[in-house]
Amino acid sequence: MKNSKVIAYKVGWKNRRWN
Repeated sequence: MKNSKVIAYKVGWKNRRWN
């Protein structure tokens, strides 16, 4: 599931940016 990995990566990046 490449999409899952991409989503997780984007979510983590957003989390770090928002945090």
